[in-house]
Amino acid sequence: MGGVNYAALNAKVAGGTAEVARLAAWLPRGCVRDFVGAFARGAWGARGVGDYLRLWQRAQKLDKTNRHAMLPLLGAEIDLCNLIWLYRLRRFHHSYINEAALFGRLIPVRWRLTEEALRTLANARDADNLRALIADGVYGGVFASCGPDFSRPEKAAAAALLQRYKRTAMAQANSIAGVCRHIFEVNQW
Repeated sequence: MGGVNYAALNAKVAGGTAEVARLAAWLPRGCVRDFVGAFARGAWGARGVGDYLRLWQRAQKLDKTNRHAMLPLLGAEIDLCNLIWLYRLRRFHHSYINEAALFGRLIPVRWRLTEEALRTLANARDADNLRALIADGVYGGVFASCGPDFSRPEKAAAAALLQRYKRTAMAQANSIAGVCRHIFEVNQW
């Protein structure tokens, strides 16, 4: 791991002694620093398709410990972004957007949402039908707090992701999950 004591680094971050700008100095040069730098540049909901693709490619290059910590977290974030974007596109552009156009605007990375599940969601009759399909899907529990009108799904998804980052940081203390949890939390609230 390049001589970095990630458990000690994560303890410093959890103690509030780290500023996002200083995190890079504590990290080894190479893939880890590149990933954390790219992760820190964008906030949840403010990243675009290209940003997520670059993050995903950088996460693939991490060492085994960091890759096993970050791929599920980043994959869940991408899946939730795709669900929210799909809902917004279906709700506000339902009359003239087709399945091909919907898929062209989503992030082409799949974690727990299969291609078939996304096709089913993309072919929903309307926004109400899509909300029901999302509620019955893999990430249905994430959006339970949004209520029947699906208000503020970004806030519900961010809260669920933060909990996931916290659990992963605790479970995998010898990875960059704690650093990324700190960056995610600072960028969100």
